[in-house]
Amino acid sequence: MALRNALLAKVRAPRNVNPVDWAAERAWLLLRMGEADAARMLVTGVDVDRFTPKMFQVAVQSALANADPSALCPLQDGIQKVEPRIFP
Repeated sequence: MALRNALLAKVRAPRNVNPVDWAAERAWLLLRMGEADAARMLVTGVDVDRFTPKMFQVAVQSALANADPSALCPLQDGIQKVEPRIFP
């Protein structure tokens, strides 16, 4: 529980680390811990137009883990560049 709260805490990204990638890595760890709802909170806290390739990948995994296919809709344009096999 303490690790979950630490990953959800609002903290600045380390120097030389993209803040969006920092959020993506924290969300990915939450997904691997089984905290899909917490991961979705981190992913939805970032505007889609700022997503990096890593965040697109984590956002897809978060949508699948939460059984929320409608969460994939805003990702459609950007995800085709990162993972073209997801959307034909």
